[in-house]
Amino acid sequence: MRYAPLLLNESDRLATLAEYELKEDDHELQLDAIVQLASKLFDVPIVLVSIVEQSRQFFSARKGLDVCETGRDVSFCAHALELDDILVIPDAKLDSRFAQNPLVLGEPFIRFYAGMPLVAPSGHVLGTLCIIDRRPRNGLSAQDREQLRALATLVLDKLEVRRLAVAHRAGQTRFEQIAATSPDGIICANHQGRITFWNPACEQMFGFDAAHAVGSSIDLIVPPRMRGGHGGGLERVAAGGTPRLVGTTVGLEARHQDGREFPIELSLSMWQEEGQASFGAIIRDMTTRRADEERLFQLAHIDSLSGLPNRGVLLSRVAECLERKEPFALLMLDLDGFKDVNDALGHRAGDQVVKVVAARLLSCARSIDTVARLGGDEFAVLMPYEALLSDIEHAAQCMLKAIAAPMTVDTHLSHVTASIGIAVSPSDGAEVGDLLSAADLAM
Repeated sequence: MRYAPLLLNESDRLATLAEYELKEDDHELQLDAIVQLASKLFDVPIVLVSIVEQSRQFFSARKGLDVCETGRDVSFCAHALELDDILVIPDAKLDSRFAQNPLVLGEPFIRFYAGMPLVAPSGHVLGTLCIIDRRPRNGLSAQDREQLRALATLVLDKLEVRRLAVAHRAGQTRFEQIAATSPDGIICANHQGRITFWNPACEQMFGFDAAHAVGSSIDLIVPPRMRGGHGGGLERVAAGGTPRLVGTTVGLEARHQDGREFPIELSLSMWQEEGQASFGAIIRDMTTRRADEERLFQLAHIDSLSGLPNRGVLLSRVAECLERKEPFALLMLDLDGFKDVNDALGHRAGDQVVKVVAARLLSCARSIDTVARLGGDEFAVLMPYEALLSDIEHAAQCMLKAIAAPMTVDTHLSHVTASIGIAVSPSDGAEVGDLLSAADLAM
């Protein structure tokens, strides 16, 4: 086993890390949703937000691992600290750095690892967002790398909110030093709702320079239809009213200097200065990040080619029916002749066939049915609630007939057919695997 080398700037890195006051299982960071999404997106049992200290690594968020820390000497993530991009280990047993690592030879039996460095605005690496599998893999595709980078950006957003909150507590001077280099917009306001601090990121985000913004009402960045409420709310809280947004993160609409509106995420805090309440807001432009989140969510749940729910969604819905002890039918479909279309006309034509078949299956399904693509030329349909066998057979015949209808693919008239196998719960099985096998055998 080879230890990760210490960095030349390790003391500076640790000093930067201390600015975040991170801890194990730090639920205040709200990272759990990101970790769960990563697990679904990459189909891995273990996802960690790993923070590397001087002699240990700890996990601010985790899925699939019982322990909340390990020694730095066995840390895979420590090897990523000196990298600018993702560290990918396809098979730890075939990598001389990790083949004898206790985390490979024993629990959690790591085989595949991919860790994206979490780089602070200062350039120092705090740790990684990493995905781990107990099975070896071929590596990480270009698309998967892009998705892991996007998720790491979301994690860094959350960490930056923490760093600035810590700076607030350290005092205004320290706060302004950190805020000046922050990629997030930072605004401070007094008890009257007048802006007292406006960092460079705000200038870029809203279009107003600091000379214009400082001294103005906070309504400067509020759409006209919503003005009056924010400044008045700060005055009410400053006078002793109950704070509703202080200490929380909320999504709002904001206004740019040119009049356009755009979505922001705002984290509000409050402190006392010379007996008066002061307020600070950390602001992130969510325009592209919201789109990234939606794209990642879609990738985790929707087959990108057909637009249908993917295997994971189907299995989770089958499991839900089983848990509720609801009767249902599961139809498995394989396309016949699909390979011939691919071979004769190319993969682009095959992609068109998949899209046409998806649309035709939906036309035969009820609104409560789940039509999913399992991959390749495999589809499945979940028909929840008790249905007469004649209804199930009618739906299956409709699908067979619809798929068999001629279709035009790249100006060529093509034909594919399908084979269908049907399993009914509970008579054909009480577990997801049993029902899938029964439907497959019936095909």
